[in-house]
Amino acid sequence: MCEYFEANTIVQCTEERAEPPGDKEAANFCDYFSLNKAGATATHSAERARQQLDELFGGAVGSLAEHEPTDPDPGSANAFDAEAELRKLFDD
Repeated sequence: MCEYFEANTIVQCTEERAEPPGDKEAANFCDYFSLNKAGATATHSAERARQQLDELFGGAVGSLAEHEPTDPDPGSANAFDAEAELRKLFDD
């Protein structure tokens, strides 16, 4: 999440003055940490992923709201059918 992080380098940090952490798995602190604003927004990532899916499938993905179930009632026949299919699948 740091703007200086570079996965393709040995030290993985492009800030020349920063010292590499002794243990990358442990918590560490860096005086030069700066949030990478370009990759920090989830909305941007979701929109980009949706755009890539649209390109891959020819625009068939659309909005996630279009694919939500229309009958949210858990006691409906659709819920019973789904449960019956699961029981068949797991031999219950």
